[in-house]
Amino acid sequence: MHLLERYATSCGVKINKPYIYEKFFPIPEERYISFQPFSKYNSKNYDYWDEVVDLLNPFLEKEKIKLIQIGANQDKKVVGCLNVCGQTNVQQAAYIIKNGLMHIGTDSFAAHIASGYGKKIVALYSNNNIENVKPYWSSPKDISLLSPKLNKKPQYSVEEYPKSINEIKPEEIVANILEKLNIRYDSLPKTVFIGKEYISKTLEIIPDAKIDTNQINIDTLVIRMDYIFNEEILHHYIQNKKCIIFTNKPINIELLKAFKNNIAQILYIIEENNDPNFIKELKSNNINYNMISWLAEETLNKYKLNYMDYGLIFRKEYPTINFEITNNLHYKSSRIILSSKGQFKTKYQWQNDIKDYKLINNQDLLKEIGNLYIFSIDQ
Repeated sequence: MHLLERYATSCGVKINKPYIYEKFFPIPEERYISFQPFSKYNSKNYDYWDEVVDLLNPFLEKEKIKLIQIGANQDKKVVGCLNVCGQTNVQQAAYIIKNGLMHIGTDSFAAHIASGYGKKIVALYSNNNIENVKPYWSSPKDISLLSPKLNKKPQYSVEEYPKSINEIKPEEIVANILEKLNIRYDSLPKTVFIGKEYISKTLEIIPDAKIDTNQINIDTLVIRMDYIFNEEILHHYIQNKKCIIFTNKPINIELLKAFKNNIAQILYIIEENNDPNFIKELKSNNINYNMISWLAEETLNKYKLNYMDYGLIFRKEYPTINFEITNNLHYKSSRIILSSKGQFKTKYQWQNDIKDYKLINNQDLLKEIGNLYIFSIDQ
């Protein structure tokens, strides 16, 4: 039973189509789609809207159609949309939805408003039963309600890890939107793999040149001393901004003490050549640190006793791949790596000074697969 029917039964009232009071809101686009990608409940929030919009926009641009993102002021801004988050009240949002070509987004109040107007809808659902909460007033031909294939009963949980909604593939969402708009397409890239770290966007700096940090609009820099060890250039960054520092070698403790307030964290990577005295000095000077290692368990066990007074060593493993690497695979990365040679998206690109995004069977590149979104393109 739909929740609306349950409420009506409990209250002893009939269900009628709602009257929605709108207020004008200026939209500088004649043809647009209303888009509410996020909900206040994290389990409903799809993490790959950027990929959806990136794939969808070339089709929309040919038809002179724009995406208008609505929602709360604190909602993440999706690149490629006209953003009015936090600028509308419910009545103004209703005006935007009413005058759009269709509505897309998550399971939210906006989807029900769109249903009241009889709009075409593509909406995503997570760990609940669609039949209980779907847009009530819509004709089945006008809506595409997408959900993951659950092998268990829905949890109805506000928080969920891993999020089941993320099992919906970006191209599936795009295909349903294009079909509702009657826009033809030959084929779409097909998702092959999405790494667990892909949603965590990072900007990292290789200390091989002094980059003007005033041009970097982030509060905390990530410095990769494990890629190039250069204390002089580290000094340049650490004196100007807060830094997270990756290192596999001891750093001059006097340098760290001098700019202690600008050290957000030191991540010491324990390899076979490691130095417990470095961690001892960090701890004695109250400098925040964590210890991580990619060493095999039996190898790491040889060093654990040396660090037992300084905390846990978080052992990491490189993700394994369960797909065949073919000639039509490409990737995107959640990382931006800045160096004297320019901007790169993987350590492999930086090491080889290339900007190619074709996935190849290379051990160094595959170690970074946790940060990659891998897709196939029909040839």
